[in-house]
Amino acid sequence: MTAVDELITPVIRTEDAEAAAAWYARLGFTKDWERGLRRRSGS
Repeated sequence: MTAVDELITPVIRTEDAEAAAAWYARLGFTKDWERGLRRRSGS
């Protein structure tokens, strides 16, 4: 068996992003970025 370096990014839907980030942090994940809402220009 050969060693394989892989990166995974958990993408989840949640109502409490901070609680989800804390749960994944226990598994060794870190939050590298956070998606925000898109700003819409006025019409």
